[in-house]
Amino acid sequence: MRPVDQTILAGDSGPHKGDCFRACVASILELPIEAVPHFMEMSGDWFEHFDDWLRKQGLFAMEVRLQEPPACFVSSHDVWCILSAMGPHGVMHSVVGRYECRPTTSAPRFYLEHDPHPSREFFGGNDVEWGLFIGSRRIVIANLSNKAWNLASGEKPQEE
Repeated sequence: MRPVDQTILAGDSGPHKGDCFRACVASILELPIEAVPHFMEMSGDWFEHFDDWLRKQGLFAMEVRLQEPPACFVSSHDVWCILSAMGPHGVMHSVVGRYECRPTTSAPRFYLEHDPHPSREFFGGNDVEWGLFIGSRRIVIANLSNKAWNLASGEKPQEE
């Protein structure tokens, strides 16, 4: 993760939406902010535009609602994510977080790592509402019969 700051604040030069989400995506993927579209300013469903863009990069997004305890997926290393909640300036805000859930950990833990807003206030004490993970479509998952299923190609395991 390479921290990238947002270039547009909510309300700057008119009714524009801030680009904190865009800055978080750029931070996690270690891209310049100009290489990431400003999905929130696109017409229609911003998440659909985001998902289409990720697919072209060979990536996907997985959303996790955090109002209820999320299911823990175990990882041997920390995973970067985007966390969102009402920000201290009265609009939804996104920051880069770090997810941790080891085999020895009883519950997942989220840590606030980078606030792309110049104030660096994160959420000003507000509860985090949702998290978004970006993953590679080249992930290989072992199923219960220990056969690999390649998610990138959609190929199911061959029967023996």
